[in-house]
Amino acid sequence: MKLKIVIIARDCDSTNIVYNYLKRYFEIDAIVFEKPIPRKKQFFNRAKRLGYMNAISQVIFFLCIALGVGAVVGLRSLIKNLMHLKKMLMTFSKI
Repeated sequence: MKLKIVIIARDCDSTNIVYNYLKRYFEIDAIVFEKPIPRKKQFFNRAKRLGYMNAISQVIFFLCIALGVGAVVGLRSLIKNLMHLKKMLMTFSKI
């Protein structure tokens, strides 16, 4: 008998991925979708709890991480495209 679980998540692609993985091992009893909280509201809630300087530093950290990950993904894509172009040029040079 599989264990029953309840998933609490937002409606997005990663939720679908997690759901499809978990349904192999567990019986999904229910899925509860939360409404996403707007980023502006999240910021002001954090600022109220932690102070504005801490909230601003978290935003800066998040932006640096997001830009860094985006740069890595972009760099990988660029390298992949260059390798593909190199193969195509080598194929045409043999003709």
